[in-house]
Amino acid sequence: MLIIMEDRIELFVHGLKRWAKTKPHRKTQGELAAVIGKSQPTISDYFNFKYAPEPKDINLWVVEFGLDEDEIVDLGRIEKRRVERTDSQEINMDDYKDQVIKIVSEHANVVPIDQKHADIIRRFRNKELAVAVNQELLEIEALDPAELKSILRDLRAKKRIIQEEQESERKKRENGSDSRE
Repeated sequence: MLIIMEDRIELFVHGLKRWAKTKPHRKTQGELAAVIGKSQPTISDYFNFKYAPEPKDINLWVVEFGLDEDEIVDLGRIEKRRVERTDSQEINMDDYKDQVIKIVSEHANVVPIDQKHADIIRRFRNKELAVAVNQELLEIEALDPAELKSILRDLRAKKRIIQEEQESERKKRENGSDSRE
């Protein structure tokens, strides 16, 4: 039974499929599956539009490969039109290749801030939690952008408290070992 995907998710899948086949990225379905903890046949089902990936899976791909989701959706739009035109035999392959090469070459190098963010997320032990926290921050920013500064202040204060507690514990351990000698 085929399902109807949300348009953005469908376009993302079209784009991811094209991106994964394009140099210098080239990713196998098995590699894509490993990132989200699913099997290669599941990726095949996504690429054949039998099932839609979950938003958390899309977020994991975006983070792991340093993708710009909007750019992949744009690439998907072009790919979907190509597929539709191919079905009706009205495509000019040279124009299509030029469009794909332009998009991929423009975005082959990730903007440094995006790469830095992706590197930070990769360093988390619990990547799903890191993605969830980032999703929450994104939603808070949509509601009240100024609130992010307050959250950053709270995080820095919490970090200082943790550091002070750890330093205090370390000193207690050192003093305890000194008194035994």
